[in-house]
Amino acid sequence: MNWSKSSGGGSESVYRVHHLTAHGSSWPQAARFAVGRICQRYDDARVGEVRGLRCELDGDGTIRFVADMAISLKYPTGPTDSSSNSNPRTHSTEQGANT
Repeated sequence: MNWSKSSGGGSESVYRVHHLTAHGSSWPQAARFAVGRICQRYDDARVGEVRGLRCELDGDGTIRFVADMAISLKYPTGPTDSSSNSNPRTHSTEQGANT
């Protein structure tokens, strides 16, 4: 979990990096699953980075493509806006298999 502060233009924000792992039938699909999952839970995702790509071979010969992602989320540090859908209560590492 990484935290950094940014102060620009009068309001201060905190950025938190979430590390996710997702599986798919291709690396682009696995990355889309990871980004889609974080964007469903938070409304202020900022920057995504592919941290690693790998293949897993299942016992039946099926190949699963795995994308390890780091996605930055912005959290306001001032008064909260009730219309915001940001939820800082999840873990810094989220993993899941989407096939």
